[in-house]
Amino acid sequence: MAMTLEQMQKLPAVQLLNERIDAVFNRCGFPIRIEDLAASDAPKRSFVWRERPISLSAGEWKVTYSSVNEGSPSLAETAPGTAPPRTCVRGASRLVLLAREVGVIVRTKKPAGYGYLTRYQIPSDPLHAHKVLRIDVSVIPALSVITITKRYGEPDEIMASKAGAHIMRYWVVVRDKIHSPRNAFAVDFRIDLKTKHCVGFSVDTDSIEFVAKRLEHLQGQWERAFVLD
Repeated sequence: MAMTLEQMQKLPAVQLLNERIDAVFNRCGFPIRIEDLAASDAPKRSFVWRERPISLSAGEWKVTYSSVNEGSPSLAETAPGTAPPRTCVRGASRLVLLAREVGVIVRTKKPAGYGYLTRYQIPSDPLHAHKVLRIDVSVIPALSVITITKRYGEPDEIMASKAGAHIMRYWVVVRDKIHSPRNAFAVDFRIDLKTKHCVGFSVDTDSIEFVAKRLEHLQGQWERAFVLD
């Protein structure tokens, strides 16, 4: 594993991972676009954020911020208005967040006063219920492959992408005091093969299926090694 958690956390917008969308809006302002990824006939809820009416489903959302003028938005919910604070798009021309409903664990005392009841609860506020599980950033200026490998070492994987590009993937694994894997992230740099420069990157948390499978595999490896020891 070449890249460390500390190095990953220095990438633009990584601080928004695992944030609730209401917190993202408070920090970054209203996005230029919210795309509802649910089926068109999925039931929607209408609500308001700072006098802005919104109508979205409980499904996944794709939330877009941009530091450049992208013209007239054409998807689901649109929000032309002020540009986001520079801290949210510093080092980037475009930022796309994938958000999904994620509940919270609520513990309450039993009526008799002995012990606790634990339940999984989806927050009633749709913006607070949705959590950022993935970020996708278009970087400015582009980073060279040489700079990336000098900074983070050789990638854990290199994968083909669309024509003229490939992906350099770094796995970042967070371990506890006994070195058991607890969290994982996939950091993918998109490389333009013609220029040998990175034009963007994405970071996926272990709430995304392919990262969850990787974490499960690493945990299995650790458990087998722990038993053998």
